[in-house]
Amino acid sequence: MTGPLHAVAAEPGAAARESHEQVQALCGTWVRVVPVEDVPDDAGLCRACQYGP
Repeated sequence: MTGPLHAVAAEPGAAARESHEQVQALCGTWVRVVPVEDVPDDAGLCRACQYGP
């Protein structure tokens, strides 16, 4: 897994993680939610998710 990563809202993100379905990130990109333990330490957020549109 490589960056940039994307941020998702908490409620839809939790549901997507349970169902293994994709969910729309804050920037509009469709993503798969993974546990934070699976995210590399050096992976950063996409600019739109980090700073907003």
